Amino acid sequence: VYPEWEPFVMCGDPPAGHVMRVVVAGVDPGLSDPYAVEILGLDWDDRWWVMDEHYRTGGNTRTWREQFAALQERYKCRSWFVDKRRPSDILDLLELGLPALANLEIHGETERGTIKPMIAVVRRLIRDKRLTVSRKCKALLQEFEEYQYPERDERNTGEVPMDASNHAQDSIR
Repeated sequence: VYPEWEPFVMCGDPPAGHVMRVVVAGVDPGLSDPYAVEILGLDWDDRWWVMDEHYRTGGNTRTWREQFAALQERYKCRSWFVDKRRPSDILDLLELGLPALANLEIHGETERGTIKPMIAVVRRLIRDKRLTVSRKCKALLQEFEEYQYPERDERNTGEVPMDASNHAQDSIR
């Protein structure tokens, strides 16, 4: 999905003392699927840094509350953006004291209608060298390599990627 992705160029951590303009968490709740949280910082040069992640299966928002509280304490996220179709997870995060918000609607969002425009946003960030992922974000790095289109016709403009290896991807879009 991301042919522009260059792991040897686009992996790293912000320099020590690097100041972020804003830090947010992107959340893709799961239970049997992975529960993915990516911590993203936007610096003053309009460059996004994916600095940390939580990626685990077998639990819900309440199961991972201590891990989420630790991420919030460390990064002081302004907002935790959650899929707006998951209001119970938003409420659970709010009850845990996290600043959870429903993600924004993009282009008359539907399940399939959201994926393509948001992939385009990520591709533009990659192309412009404005996205760097920490090596400790192993799940996201793996998904950049594995997230793919169905084999039948990768160039079909109406095509969306396969629904696999996409939970960390969903949390950054």
